[in-house]
Amino acid sequence: MKETHLRAIASSLRYVEKHLVELRELLTKEAPTYEMYDYVDDLGDEYRERTLATIEDILSEVRRSKQMLDFGPTEMSLRQEAESVLSGVWVVIEGIRPKSLRGYGALSEADERTVAEIYRRLLEAQNNRSGG
Repeated sequence: MKETHLRAIASSLRYVEKHLVELRELLTKEAPTYEMYDYVDDLGDEYRERTLATIEDILSEVRRSKQMLDFGPTEMSLRQEAESVLSGVWVVIEGIRPKSLRGYGALSEADERTVAEIYRRLLEAQNNRSGG
């Protein structure tokens, strides 16, 4: 198999593993607390058990595929992960600039000032990171 194929497969398997492990954590531990939304535990025991069994089956296949294709562990830099997440946050923050929101229709002057203040404060918080 070509190296490009192997890299694509490995990348896909890492994505699957990462998200399934995160979902397993969410289903087996207390849900994290957020400002913008609350998790509602509407799963029921049967659904939770079936979902966890599915997660384990898929993770088992990820392990089997890793062995079959002789993939070694990939070192993941926590700094790189942090920078990646913060870069994604930056892109999302840019999407709430008043200018960016014009695609949804005009804002009143008061609303534009409010959104500009929200954007400015988020931008300031992002730019205040030390050691970046």
